Amino acid sequence: MSRNRSATGKVLAAIGGVLLVAALGPPALAAGGTKAQVEMWKANCKVCHQPKGQAKALSPSTLIGMQWERFFAKKFAKSHAELIHPEKNQPLGKVLTPELLDRLEKFLVDHAADSEQPMTCGK
Repeated sequence: MSRNRSATGKVLAAIGGVLLVAALGPPALAAGGTKAQVEMWKANCKVCHQPKGQAKALSPSTLIGMQWERFFAKKFAKSHAELIHPEKNQPLGKVLTPELLDRLEKFLVDHAADSEQPMTCGK
């Protein structure tokens, strides 16, 4: 009987691992997530938010987590959705899908000024 429990435990652990990978998605897997998340930030935000860029230079650690949350909840649609992505030549509201916005928000909150791991991403 203990052999069956052991096998069942291994199967459940494997299923849990598969579900975790599915929930995190491929970008979160590369280099522990950090490299892919930084690349996501650079490709979608820093492309404008850099010194001498089209918009004010920002990094994840420019704001605290609550400010990033408020930006995504209340300000993104008003201030950014219609702006044209300089490389993709499409409105950000189309380029940044709801899933991508969620991943960007999580990355920015996780690396905000008041987080345990603030990041500048080469600011």
